[in-house]
Amino acid sequence: MEKMEYRAVIKFLEKEGKTPAEIKQQRLDAVYGHFSPSYSTVKEWVKQFRLGRQSIEDDPRQDVHLRPLLMKTLILWRRQLWKTERQLKTKELVAITGLSKTAVLRILHELDMNK
Repeated sequence: MEKMEYRAVIKFLEKEGKTPAEIKQQRLDAVYGHFSPSYSTVKEWVKQFRLGRQSIEDDPRQDVHLRPLLMKTLILWRRQLWKTERQLKTKELVAITGLSKTAVLRILHELDMNK
């Protein structure tokens, strides 16, 4: 079953006033067994629907624009930093590039330069 279908079921049962535990144990587990989403997933979606969320679709990714920047940065790092500055700390790389720590760590991983 697709996650959108699970979300639709969760949304419907939340509108009926069911708790996350009831939705998970009495409905999803009973029908879908071990294929049903985790309790924490059900709980999070119930929370979202109670806060007014209407959509069952994923939110757009926030870092969609980051991928081209990461690739450009990878190329630059391979040319410059790979040979000359292998001992830079993550904080220094963040300061040099202006990228977030997460992006820097992702690039280091792509370059097989994990600490």
